[in-house]
Amino acid sequence: MKRSILVLAVLLSALLILSAGPAMAKKKKKGKRARGGQVAAASVEKGNILLGGDLNFSLELGTETTDPDQGDKADNKIFRFGMGALGGYFLMDSLEIGGLLMVDRVSEDEDKGKTVSTEWAIGPQAGYFYPVASQFSIFGLLGVGYAKTTSEFDPDAKGASKQTMDHGGFFLEPRAGGAWHLNTHVGLYAALFFRYYSGSGTADSGASDVDFDVKESFFGLKVGVLGFL
Repeated sequence: MKRSILVLAVLLSALLILSAGPAMAKKKKKGKRARGGQVAAASVEKGNILLGGDLNFSLELGTETTDPDQGDKADNKIFRFGMGALGGYFLMDSLEIGGLLMVDRVSEDEDKGKTVSTEWAIGPQAGYFYPVASQFSIFGLLGVGYAKTTSEFDPDAKGASKQTMDHGGFFLEPRAGGAWHLNTHVGLYAALFFRYYSGSGTADSGASDVDFDVKESFFGLKVGVLGFL
């Protein structure tokens, strides 16, 4: 997992360095548009670089269905808190593509105990920002890629041993929201998101390993900061 995150960081850094030249070439034009009152439009011009970081929340709004090879399906309630980062390059006015990285901490209350999980996700993303006022734009963004989860289950039964579980697979996450551009370089945003995940893994119960498939679907709110270079 650490190696994958390091590889993404290197790739994103390389993308931003390669993109710096075209972005700086647009700086003069962007300044002229900003003086005309179009701060949002100047922020999302062709050749600019997008950087973003966010926090996200999902409280009793998600379900996870686990389908083991042996045993019954289980539906669990989820509380989720996470952080994310993304980077992109505007190929044309308003349209950017790049990559994203997300790390979540998840707590699941189940019938027989509590599970605490750490999740990370990595993949490409594309977004479209549409200025609707001098300092405000609405946007849609879609991220896809690979996600990995490591979990520890703490059973309620007295004397019972903790159990571990790992699974990985495909995720899809569309977002829709609005950005308030403080100036041509910095903006604040809020967005609703929906995430779908489908994967497979192995659970270690202490006595034996059990293979399973897992699907997740949940939604929540992301709030964060955007940088435009």
